[in-house]
Amino acid sequence: MSNASRARALSIVNTLLSNSNIKLSNESLLVEKLKRFVEGGRSQIAVVTDFGRTFTTGASLSTHAIVQKCISCPTFHEESKENYDSFYPIKRDPSIPLSTKIPLMREWYNKTHTLMASVGITRTMVKDVIAQRSGEDFDPGRGGLRIREGAVEFLNWLGVVKLKTLVFSAGLRDVVEDVLEHFHVVPCPSLSVVGNVMVWSDEGVLVDFEDSEESGHGLIHMYNKNVTRAPEGWQEDVENVLVLGDSTGDATMADGGKDFRAVLKVGFCNDLTEEKATRYEEHFDIVVDGREGFGFVKEMISSIVRE
Repeated sequence: MSNASRARALSIVNTLLSNSNIKLSNESLLVEKLKRFVEGGRSQIAVVTDFGRTFTTGASLSTHAIVQKCISCPTFHEESKENYDSFYPIKRDPSIPLSTKIPLMREWYNKTHTLMASVGITRTMVKDVIAQRSGEDFDPGRGGLRIREGAVEFLNWLGVVKLKTLVFSAGLRDVVEDVLEHFHVVPCPSLSVVGNVMVWSDEGVLVDFEDSEESGHGLIHMYNKNVTRAPEGWQEDVENVLVLGDSTGDATMADGGKDFRAVLKVGFCNDLTEEKATRYEEHFDIVVDGREGFGFVKEMISSIVRE
């Protein structure tokens, strides 16, 4: 089995190398990881994918931005811009330690969520914005919502072959679920969505978030997005994890749980530059030009799980 597993792993690597949009950070290490995936078989594999700018394209609206498009109140947008101008530079500044950033990011999230819950947003409004912004009138980069090519087909295929799949967002779970529904991702027992949960009244009006200071639930943000937030029992029987993300922070999404046999990390590098690609190679096994779709990922996993 070992020789056959290695041969299959080498074949997968050779296929990846034939794609000019893909770079491998360490071929020999990747072969060993793929070999473990093949040896473990389908029952031991799970997929953890980021949502924003991974499942969606690099220029698409975020989940928070989708909700903001529901709101016409000038005061809301003024306060949102003030918060953005205050906190976004902190998020982007590499010289600020995480111990300083994390409480400030929590503050930013909580201020944003408090604002959102104060202006009468309804679930119907959110669904309407998703439908509108995914239309041809809105391009990515101009307020549009686009799904990465092959992403829907990949998620639906994972459901068919019954691989545990976790769609992760440091944004809003309800919005992710509405986007998946709009683009016809089929709900299935093996698919879980993890993100910050919105609280709706009986009339469908947003009144709170489960991550609010009063609720006692933990906020999910860009620095704690990992499998410790997965549903109870999710890690059982899982030994090998495929991680898909678009930021270097996404490379840690399999952290915090059990000691997996292999974690294979794929990074979609949006706004690709040589410097950025080199940095991604320090965090991901496979670095992909952000214009690439999910086709190669499906092909890779298909090769791994075939009997």
